[in-house]
Amino acid sequence: MKSTSESTLSNSGDETLNQLRQEIQAVDRKFATLLSRRQELAQQILLRKVQLKQPLRDFTVEQQVIERFAAFCHEQGIEARWGIDLANFLIGKSLEAQSNLLEQRRPGNRLRVLVVGGLGKMGSWMCSFLHNQGHSVQVFDPQPGACAFPRVAKLEAGVVGSQVVVVSVPLRTAPHVLTDVLMAQPTGVVFDICSLKKEVMPILQQAANQGLLVTSIHPLFGSGITTLHGRNIILCPCGQPEADALATSLFAETAANLMTLSPEQHDRLMTLTLGFSHTLNLLFARVLTVSGESFESLMKVASSTFARQVNTTLEVAGDNMELYFDIQRLSAYEELFQTLSQELGRLHRLVDSDERSAFMQSMGEVESYFRQQTEGISVDETE
Repeated sequence: MKSTSESTLSNSGDETLNQLRQEIQAVDRKFATLLSRRQELAQQILLRKVQLKQPLRDFTVEQQVIERFAAFCHEQGIEARWGIDLANFLIGKSLEAQSNLLEQRRPGNRLRVLVVGGLGKMGSWMCSFLHNQGHSVQVFDPQPGACAFPRVAKLEAGVVGSQVVVVSVPLRTAPHVLTDVLMAQPTGVVFDICSLKKEVMPILQQAANQGLLVTSIHPLFGSGITTLHGRNIILCPCGQPEADALATSLFAETAANLMTLSPEQHDRLMTLTLGFSHTLNLLFARVLTVSGESFESLMKVASSTFARQVNTTLEVAGDNMELYFDIQRLSAYEELFQTLSQELGRLHRLVDSDERSAFMQSMGEVESYFRQQTEGISVDETE
């Protein structure tokens, strides 16, 4: 009995189309055979990793796979993006197939980890990441919903029984939640992953002065990433080197860039790289929204610059609105908005007064700033 696809091919009515579709079908069958073999090899690799007591994920190797697929596609005249997407898909499927053997991995080095807020986007990412690194993960989160990891009913019990406590909650609730965690007198390391440290740092520093093992990190990426290669993670020390060392060791086997900043440096830079970029994208979106023109009509005549800006803005507009508001509120927004207002007013005056030379000089300063400071810098647009 013929399959549906075979029947469709044989009844198309055109011999040339039939032949071409049959060739595609043969290629698809080869795809399936190769995928099956690839999964077998991935399983063999995991079994060897178990024997060697190595982590499930090697982020450096994963990045090499992504780059290899991109290069293969480029050699064949295909967009590198196809290779990147395919590599990410295959990596994800390999991890799914390997997950049932995780409990056999390096039991002697496992840490007991509690993720507070483990049902949120980044909380869920932290749970999966730490689990894949071989640690025993539990979750405390009062929010209802399905959870892939064991849940603890009481925060205090979860904190006391853990060697690591990760606080992954919204910025507005982080001080309260962190206070509750520290009141349980944890004996393990406690760290938050807040995007801004302004409100949590006094609490952490007070705890550090009391001898508690606390520190603070900020993963500069969203929950949708598949590899940590080239991703940035910032450590903001609180005066407990032992806590700093353990927190950073959790990412030591990845290809992430680990850097250390003071809380003040961190928040200053985040005001510009997070708060300011969000502000510009929100303004761009608002101007289009109130323009009176439909989005469809704009996209029909979109330039490449407009299309790229839209892609970035769509990510902002469809993301966590509560988080974006908190970032605006807790950043140095007065200075940010004042500078933005001044520069917008200046641009308006130059154009309104037909000051071409002054405008060109201003653009020259901008071009010089970026040219001098971006040599050797690669901007990753895959997040």
